[in-house]
Amino acid sequence: MKRMHVWNMKGKLRHIQEPLQTARLLGKMVWKSGPWLMICMLFFILIEATVPLLQLYASKQVIDGVVKHDNTVNTEVWAVVYAGSLVMIGAVKSLETWVKTLLSERSMITVNTLLIDAFERIPGMRFFEDPAYRDKLETLRDRSTWLPSQFVNISSNLLTAVVSLFGVVFVIAYLSPVLAVILFLSTAPFAFVHNRYNEMEWEYHKDYAPARRKIAYARNILLNRRSAKEIRLFGLGPFFQTMYRSTFKELYRVLRNIQVRSSRWAVLTGFISGAGTGMGYFWILSQSGSQHVTAGDIALYLGAVFQLSAALRDIAKEGADTFDIWRMGKDFFLFMNAKKDIALPAKPVPLGEKGALAVEFKNVSFRYPFMGEDHKNGRSDDVLKDISFSIAPGERIAIVGANGSGKTTLIKLLCRFYEWNGGEIKVNGVNIRNADVKDVRSRISVVFQEFGKYELSLRENIALGDLDAAGDQEKLRHAVQAARLEQIIETLPEGLDAMLGPEWGGTDFSGGQWQRIALARSFIKDAGLVILDEPAASLDIRAEYEIFRQFHRFTQGKTVIMISHRFSTVKMADRILVLKNGKIAEEGSHEELLKRNGEYANMFRLQAKSYQGKDEVQC
Repeated sequence: MKRMHVWNMKGKLRHIQEPLQTARLLGKMVWKSGPWLMICMLFFILIEATVPLLQLYASKQVIDGVVKHDNTVNTEVWAVVYAGSLVMIGAVKSLETWVKTLLSERSMITVNTLLIDAFERIPGMRFFEDPAYRDKLETLRDRSTWLPSQFVNISSNLLTAVVSLFGVVFVIAYLSPVLAVILFLSTAPFAFVHNRYNEMEWEYHKDYAPARRKIAYARNILLNRRSAKEIRLFGLGPFFQTMYRSTFKELYRVLRNIQVRSSRWAVLTGFISGAGTGMGYFWILSQSGSQHVTAGDIALYLGAVFQLSAALRDIAKEGADTFDIWRMGKDFFLFMNAKKDIALPAKPVPLGEKGALAVEFKNVSFRYPFMGEDHKNGRSDDVLKDISFSIAPGERIAIVGANGSGKTTLIKLLCRFYEWNGGEIKVNGVNIRNADVKDVRSRISVVFQEFGKYELSLRENIALGDLDAAGDQEKLRHAVQAARLEQIIETLPEGLDAMLGPEWGGTDFSGGQWQRIALARSFIKDAGLVILDEPAASLDIRAEYEIFRQFHRFTQGKTVIMISHRFSTVKMADRILVLKNGKIAEEGSHEELLKRNGEYANMFRLQAKSYQGKDEVQC
């Protein structure tokens, strides 16, 4: 029991510490965005919080002067002070709004820059592919545009209310300390309840992030230009509308329950707060007959009680909202302080001179870190299991296998996107764990299955493979030739400078045309290893043949890895690896594997049937 009590205390302390840590992080970001803007805003907050106290005292002096019919000069002076304070507060509020707007915009740039820098420091792919992190990343990406503004506005409102509270409490405590305590305590339950239900809403948004992403997905499918043809052809509108509505109803039901419970407690605590404020009014009125209390004093204290009540309720609301914002910023703290998902060597070992790379996998096993392991059934979720093979410099190999056999995972490991669980991966005899990850990636050029379609000019799309070659016309020409883009470029009035994609009103290409651009991007990079992961998936057979005839010529002197389901491509390789269930089932040339009449031969015959429409195919 004692240990449980200690754990509960630690949990409560962590519950308090985490928002404060996030607040410090966000505060540093805002300060970095504009120190002088921050100083100006703090100055304006101080004025905005203290001027009401000056107004209270000035109104007391004016009322006493009018009631006593003497000291009219001071009465006029205090009237001028009161009027001047109204002008001052109006000017300060306008200036504060202007400063907040500038600070919010600068903070948004700072937050996004720091966020991007943080992800640049995380060299692997786990944060993008792990579902748990992906939900946080999606939410964080949306928040980064408005969270800085909310943080500046809500936190400044809270600070204003706190400063105002201390001043008003001092005024009321001077008259009656007991009254100040009663008013303070009567509003505390309201603050607690408001904060508690804000926290429940936050947990709701976090826990139901996948459902909200499902709603956004269904909406985007229905409104997306790329999916519109299939939606209409197959009559899928009602299906995705049902997905949208049913998921929304589930989310709404949970949120409604939270709001109903919140409103009940809000009414009760609001009643307690109002009762405390009412007691304060009646107590002050009961003192109106005292000789030591003037009419100005009564007006002063009545105004102070009103301001105290308003300040406490503002703190309850703004404080809860501020903690809500700090909780929202917790994901910033998570990513900004995230440990690297790949171990980087302190003293990297160089990979040697440029040229064709030698590659070796030695007893490599791997499971995705977010897939876990089924210990109950004794079954491992390893995607790769003791994989061993080597590729000589300049050799061309092909990797084939069914979907899910581990082909693309091999490439991810070679590109250092993940840490493998066992064995070694060597490039030029160097374990790539001991090499600089940038050096490894600079030697490799890859066309992924999910290649980039950048809303930039055609020239920039190609040059992204090697930004230093953007102005090298010879390299651009070779890349264009290798990807057979000449005829496409001739149809564009602006040629290589034509904008691509619909985002900026540019030309949108077919999947095969975009794939040619991705191929050109890989060709322009002076890499010793070229990897093509399903490079011809969007090309017809004739286009594929032309591309690979060019590819064969332009990759002379380079090591090549091809992953493909098309055996017309695979046949061009010097050697073929057949993956099955995360292991190498067969290895050899096209002719050798056909003679073995094993897994490769079966796959080849099945594909040949689909192309030739014959029951029997001679190989």
